[in-house]
Amino acid sequence: MRYLNQLKKILRYDEISSLIIYLAISVLFLYVSLIHPLFLIIYIGYEIFLYKKKKILFYYSLVLSLIFFIIYFLNVILYNSYNLSSTIKGIITYKDEKHLLIKDKGYFIKVYYKNRNDLRIGDKVSINYKEVFINSRQIEGIFSYDRYKIRKGIVKEVELTSYTYLKHTFSIYSLKGSIISYIDNNFDTYGKLYLKELILGINEFENEMSDGIKELGIIYLFAISGLHISIIKGIIKKVLSIFNIPLEIEEIVVIVMLVLYSLITNGSVSIKRAVIMNVIFSLCSLLKLDQNRLDVLSFSLFINLLLNPF
Repeated sequence: MRYLNQLKKILRYDEISSLIIYLAISVLFLYVSLIHPLFLIIYIGYEIFLYKKKKILFYYSLVLSLIFFIIYFLNVILYNSYNLSSTIKGIITYKDEKHLLIKDKGYFIKVYYKNRNDLRIGDKVSINYKEVFINSRQIEGIFSYDRYKIRKGIVKEVELTSYTYLKHTFSIYSLKGSIISYIDNNFDTYGKLYLKELILGINEFENEMSDGIKELGIIYLFAISGLHISIIKGIIKKVLSIFNIPLEIEEIVVIVMLVLYSLITNGSVSIKRAVIMNVIFSLCSLLKLDQNRLDVLSFSLFINLLLNPF
């Protein structure tokens, strides 16, 4: 605690506390300007506004902008420098009826296949392939398939020609695969669809059902977000309270379980944001630090962008 208080004094945290949201907005404008140059004007205008409002915010903003700018372009360089080997060796992290994702060197290869029900999530395989080239699908100003692939960490798309099974790994991916197998083997058609969507964020709804959910206006119920995370956190705390677990241990267990859940669900932005915020709140509770919801929201944005600048 003493070191934390010293750090807060050095960083002049008390002076900028509750104003960190301004720094988060600055970094957000910077990132958007990297996608569309028009926002660069807005970013520069916003920096002038910060300078006039509070100089220390302006200086912090410049430092953070430089850090995130460097991180962004380092990730761009690493992504573009990925070289596909003659054979791909990695762990299957996702599988549906048409394709699977294989993780290799921290990135993902999208592998299209036919009639491979023997492959499971969590299997480590070595595959031979032929590269496929898919035209970039783009709706101007709304969606870009190339940008989508970068955001998901997908470096290549290939078609499976043959493979060699190496082993089934014990990992976060195999745990997810086990949960999917349990749901598939123990619930009927609709039960499987709902549970996979509500628990794991896997959308396997047919177009007609998906359209019906949208028309009813309840699609938000099927998107894993802060509500789901809060429910999970509440259940964990309720169970632990039955056994009179000390508060410190309870908060540590909550942090571990929420991070584990985020990894199992492949951590969409909404899940990561909710998990990071709850983890920060738990850490603040452990360290007996003041909590400001806007500051916590801002820190979650910084962490999200550090995890995936795209």
